Amino acid sequence: MAFIALYLTSIVTINILYSIIISPLGNFAPNQQFIFEFCIEFIFIGLSLGARDKLHEIWKNSRTLFRDMVLLVFLGGGVGYISNFLLLSDDTIISMSEDTVHRFARGSFFAFAGSGLINFLFYHLLRRKSLLNKIMFSNIPATIIDTLLFSFFAFGVASLADYAIIHSIIPKVLGGLFWGMLLVKFRVIG
Repeated sequence: MAFIALYLTSIVTINILYSIIISPLGNFAPNQQFIFEFCIEFIFIGLSLGARDKLHEIWKNSRTLFRDMVLLVFLGGGVGYISNFLLLSDDTIISMSEDTVHRFARGSFFAFAGSGLINFLFYHLLRRKSLLNKIMFSNIPATIIDTLLFSFFAFGVASLADYAIIHSIIPKVLGGLFWGMLLVKFRVIG
């Protein structure tokens, strides 16, 4: 239960921090925004990947593994949607147009749910590999899907341009690998 809470809390934290970046409250210079986003993706998206991998390990011998993982990733997507909607709506400090709120909320839902499903499927396909290989090689396609889906639903574009790779995919992969190695080293996973 603690790892479900950790997974969902990391999603809400990601949405809160991103809301600050895009709001007038953030008022960051471009290089500051880049560093802030890198940290969010490395720390919190990496942590959500690690928590999801831990839950896969806990449930791996369960007859309800597929159901539980699908419910988890759609719950995560729903939490992402709701937290974006609540953080960005017109009656909050961050206040954005209704269209922008819906685009970001949809982007968050599809990014978390889609990347969660991809992570789960790759992790499961790699179930006979070492723990570190499962973690690393399930996180790479998941972070690519996360970046593409959020970009498409929030901004109307889905591209793996150099900026997106450096800015978004690399910190997520490195964060997932960092948290995965940390969880393996301290035997939290495995």
